[in-house]
Amino acid sequence: MQKQAVRSDLVDAKKLLFIASKEDEPYFQRFSSLITGCRVPIFTGEILVASEVTSAAKRVGADAIITTREDYLKKLLPAGREKKAKISNYAGSIIPTAEPGLDILVLNPLKQLLTVPYGEWLARRFITKVSKPNTWRKVSEFRWALLKSEQEYQDAKQDLNNCFLVSIDIETAPPNTIRCISYCGFHTDGTSFAYVFKMDSVRKVQWMKELNESPIPKVCQNGKYECAHFFAWSAPMVNYIADTKNAMHAWFSELPKDLAFLTAMLVRDSMYWKDLGDSGDELDLFKYNALDTWGTGEAWLSLLAEMPDWAMNNYIKKFRVVPALHACEMRGIKRDMQAIKKFSADINADMDKLLTDIRAMVGDARFNPSSPTQCKKLLGMLGYREKDRLTHKLGAPAKADEKTIQKAILVSPLIEVIFEKILEYRGERKLVSTYLTVDDKAKEYNGRILYAINGDGTDTGRAASKEHHFWCGLNIQNIPRESPSAKRVKQSLIADQGYVIFEVDKRQAEARGVAYCSGDKALLEAVNSTRDFHSVNASAFFGVEYQKIFDDITGHTIDKELRDLSKRTNHGANYNMGAYVMLDTMGVKNVRRAQRLLKLSPSWTLIQVCEFLLHRYEITYPTVKTLYYNKIVKDVMTTHKLVGATGWTRFCFGNPRDRKPDLNSYIAHITQSLNAMDLDEGFVRIFNWQRSTNNWNDIQIFTQIHDSVLGQVREDKQHLVQEMANLMVYPIDVTDCKGIVREMIVPVDIKIAGHRWGGALDGE
Repeated sequence: MQKQAVRSDLVDAKKLLFIASKEDEPYFQRFSSLITGCRVPIFTGEILVASEVTSAAKRVGADAIITTREDYLKKLLPAGREKKAKISNYAGSIIPTAEPGLDILVLNPLKQLLTVPYGEWLARRFITKVSKPNTWRKVSEFRWALLKSEQEYQDAKQDLNNCFLVSIDIETAPPNTIRCISYCGFHTDGTSFAYVFKMDSVRKVQWMKELNESPIPKVCQNGKYECAHFFAWSAPMVNYIADTKNAMHAWFSELPKDLAFLTAMLVRDSMYWKDLGDSGDELDLFKYNALDTWGTGEAWLSLLAEMPDWAMNNYIKKFRVVPALHACEMRGIKRDMQAIKKFSADINADMDKLLTDIRAMVGDARFNPSSPTQCKKLLGMLGYREKDRLTHKLGAPAKADEKTIQKAILVSPLIEVIFEKILEYRGERKLVSTYLTVDDKAKEYNGRILYAINGDGTDTGRAASKEHHFWCGLNIQNIPRESPSAKRVKQSLIADQGYVIFEVDKRQAEARGVAYCSGDKALLEAVNSTRDFHSVNASAFFGVEYQKIFDDITGHTIDKELRDLSKRTNHGANYNMGAYVMLDTMGVKNVRRAQRLLKLSPSWTLIQVCEFLLHRYEITYPTVKTLYYNKIVKDVMTTHKLVGATGWTRFCFGNPRDRKPDLNSYIAHITQSLNAMDLDEGFVRIFNWQRSTNNWNDIQIFTQIHDSVLGQVREDKQHLVQEMANLMVYPIDVTDCKGIVREMIVPVDIKIAGHRWGGALDGE
């Protein structure tokens, strides 16, 4: 082993041997700033066997070893676990050695100290595991057992009922199978024990029900997953009050939230175990399951010990929404299966025509628009070149993803014409494969579309959606809105018999958030005006009389295109989009339409058009991009926090002063977080109203959709929608960037969609 460098300026401190890679060398000085109080010999040479490092550590009198090297990590692991081992998985792990008192800490490559916003903060925390081990909370020893007999179960049940906390985790398999389940009980004397049993009999199902019915407080990691599967077995958890994923989001929304990361960050004596589940050995699976519950319980107890008051307040705000979200997830929305088949066939027929046009344009009857290789070749043939990142020489594009295509479109009208068609084809193909699958690829569950709704799915606190916990369904929030084909997706989602679908939408919620948080007088006047907001913007942005855009008497839009353009411009400018991002968001077709609509110079590039649109917003609402943005930067740079009007607080690792992506993220956070908490409050009020009135059948809530609530109501009880909508409107005191407090009330609009969410089909 070759000794590369030694830090010897600290003579009365712990000594930590650092096994580094050559790639770490440029960051050694940065690394040194994290290890104050320690002497750290550094080695970067070849390692033949793990014991070689242990011997070297003994020779230099090291108290612990730190490593960022994957080759060394693999030599430390048991046979079978080294093959897929990655530093990114094991970062933060303490790996014990045969040498008493000599631990090995795994860190991410030192490059991440600069490239990852939270990289330095996380490395500093991990290093204290070996530099200041006594500062970490003492955790219980991991102990577990596999329950097979009735007597073993009864003994375990008695033990668990004497605990102050029980953590629960299940291991599952499609379509709806619980393979095994673990309950880890934590005692007041600091001990714990995890009990696992295989779900292979009716009696084991009864075990699960009995343990779930226990009044002992329970904690899970992303427990809505367990809730869903327990629901399928009529075995709901009683007193499920804690969730580590929700809590982590409430404290550090920008950090990873998977259990392996949480355990590494919160438990000193933890070692990555997630590779056990893939060994093929059933006993390993059971141990994996037990470790999940031990890690979950210890992580929760560490969170309770460390979370500041503001983070706990965040947690309480978000966790109270979990029951309502779970109820929505298990209800789903009915699907018109016959309509899906027709829609899928129609769109595929349209795609065939589009494919024929594309092939004619490129002169190749076998051209495949979905092929990255063929599209990359086509870009090269059309003369598009990119600079190599290292040599800076121009050459053929390395790939043909959407980002590359958008760049290419900017430099060539011919590429624009051809690749707009190709992007349209790809979009339709993705829409069909994601939302309109049929037969053996269908995503329905007993004729209904299910989905997951995660209140901790975004850094801002706004809920995010994905496929359901039962390996089916779709992302209910991201259904495309633009194309006629996208409308068909919503038309396939229908009300149950005797019901109609409704949507209650918070009117201009994001724009109001920007107005009240910034205090821009013109924007405040616009959002509080009785006139149509987007038409007011269109008039201000583009110098067209309001009366030519919208008729207040009839409530009808006169110039729909101009109003739509102002809507897109407002959305982009609200979140500090640059011209390139706005182009990507609006799409080439819409930007060209804006160019024609506003009679801008035909010689202008797409970027120039976007810059013009964004500049119109800045002129109209000057406070937003000056005082308001400056206040956000100041708050983050001085406190590392953003505190919203509802009290929701976000810890910020980014640098909005020097990095525009960070600035954009925090600008978006202010209003999106405000809207998310506003919607959550209304959502919980609706749920509690239904609980108090036992009104679960007359009106049923499907989900949150960004700023709205979607549901169905009995045809003869539609007045209940207004009662529900009233619960969603309440005042919030908002302090603007100048310190002025105003009361913000976001009104709601009610839309009764009828039998189909997307409106009736032709002929209905």
